[in-house]
Amino acid sequence: MKNRPWGTGAAALTAGLLLAACQAPDPAGPVSPQTSVAPPVSVAPSTNGVDTAAPDQTLKQAQTLLREATSFRFDGCRGRRIDGPWSCAEYRSAGADFVGTLKPHEDSSAKGRAELLSVGGRYYIRPNAAWWDEAFGKTVDKAGAAAIVKHVGGRWVDTARVPSYGAVFRPAAVIADLDGIDTIVKGGPTEFAGQPAFTFGIEKSSDSLIVAATGEPYPVRLNMFTTEADLSDFGAIPPRIEAPRPGSVVDLMSVLVWAASR
Repeated sequence: MKNRPWGTGAAALTAGLLLAACQAPDPAGPVSPQTSVAPPVSVAPSTNGVDTAAPDQTLKQAQTLLREATSFRFDGCRGRRIDGPWSCAEYRSAGADFVGTLKPHEDSSAKGRAELLSVGGRYYIRPNAAWWDEAFGKTVDKAGAAAIVKHVGGRWVDTARVPSYGAVFRPAAVIADLDGIDTIVKGGPTEFAGQPAFTFGIEKSSDSLIVAATGEPYPVRLNMFTTEADLSDFGAIPPRIEAPRPGSVVDLMSVLVWAASR
């Protein structure tokens, strides 16, 4: 959703109009001195109509566009803001699969991060040492966390039994969040990533939805109880995603059981 640099185009078009007005002969006779030149045509980008369309129409369009996107970029958090778990990640999807990074909330001082991978309905992470320490240091002590890092090595960790570490971010869940909205009410103009956008309130809640105001009306920001995220790169060439090699995966619960029994 990037706009073109309109300033240069406007200057060129204005100059062209003035030159044509001076050189083109009028077949009906010469232009009288009193005839004024028409003002230059505006080439500023127009909105896509979300500011004037019925909110329910915009909601249906946004829902359809996200549902039909072959890929998109997610950057935010999912789960439950109150009483957790509230997990954050940045990833790019390829159909139902995705690849990215599990990370702390932007307001957190935590340093732990983990590579994040979903292939064929399986979810994997490959954490750094800080993630293990922050996630399980209180449970298995720091020495235990260090032992886990050594034990796991460079293997991927299967998180099937802990959904908040992978499954919570599946594209279908994000799509379901948007599809679950019944009614929105018109808010006002805003910006997203420096581009024109429009805010809508979600009826009977304090949640909101931001929709692109140029190009297709994609949902670019979800401010909801279950999801707080920026969405972008709709339909971009999806990343190449491959399943971990055989023998390079260990189950998360097995790792914790190993740590507790050492």
